Amino acid sequence: MQSNLSVKSIWKKLKQSSIVGALAAFVVVVIVMSVASDTFFTANNLTNLIRQGAVLSVVAIAQSLVIITGGIDLSVAPVISLSTVLTASLITDWGVNWVLAALIAIVACMVCGTLNGALVTFVKIPPIIATLATAMAYQGLCLLYTKGYGINLPAENGLTTIIGRGKLLGIPVSGYIIVVIYAIFLIVMKYTMTGRVTYGLGGNSEAVYLSGVSVNKYRVRVYMLSGMLAGIAGVMLTARLNGGHPYNGEGFDMDSVAAAVLGGISVAGGTGSLGGTLLGVFILTMITNGLNMINMNTYVQMMIKGLIIVLAIGFGCMRSKKK
Repeated sequence: MQSNLSVKSIWKKLKQSSIVGALAAFVVVVIVMSVASDTFFTANNLTNLIRQGAVLSVVAIAQSLVIITGGIDLSVAPVISLSTVLTASLITDWGVNWVLAALIAIVACMVCGTLNGALVTFVKIPPIIATLATAMAYQGLCLLYTKGYGINLPAENGLTTIIGRGKLLGIPVSGYIIVVIYAIFLIVMKYTMTGRVTYGLGGNSEAVYLSGVSVNKYRVRVYMLSGMLAGIAGVMLTARLNGGHPYNGEGFDMDSVAAAVLGGISVAGGTGSLGGTLLGVFILTMITNGLNMINMNTYVQMMIKGLIIVLAIGFGCMRSKKK
């Protein structure tokens, strides 16, 4: 009797969890792709999945943090592009060590994120408008600096050989970066004041304010972290592509939103988990990977991806209304 009750209680908790839908979708996609292609579960393809999903994994955390506060960050794509351009330029044109170049690019992206936060927090511009405007500005900055051209990294540079192509125990270095970043932010969101206030801003910002917490400080901090993570994603993308380009980040804005919502992050803010976001990332990555393996037309893939994003955001809105 007691075991039955415990099973029922576990099942009830699972149904209430924001991650259960993402978990079910993940299992379905794995089964479908395994049937569609007999090379899906090969070691080479699993390595490709990690490398393909690495950049989106990091920027999806950024988007998740902002969405949890009840906002959205549409500037992550050009911030990623800015990071790739800065990193590649510092290494190629200025001869800066790749580690220092990466740090400078990440700090610059943190400044961009802080500006977004200031516009939303102090100027009171709605997040979708503020980040759309800054996205245009950051994109223009990339194009102005590069004149629309890409910047290739030198042959056998450390960034590409270590971060882009490097492996440890047969697993890409980018996979370890994902694990470390997710572990850090899972701890931050669960056990720190920043995490609790982030959820509070999306759930009931008035209550957070009345409790004596500086709402402005934490809201700006979330956007700053979003910029930082987009900068890290840009460095990883530079390593993978062996160069920077003003349009390298294109598409990551909507993909990151889709991954977060697919993973159970509520578009109304206040609920969701980063574990679900990671599942959402790999659902999207596996779908793209599988469609490529069966040689589906690129334009059809774009249509399918667009449909997935619409469905993900649509279901997220419906789930928020029910609550």
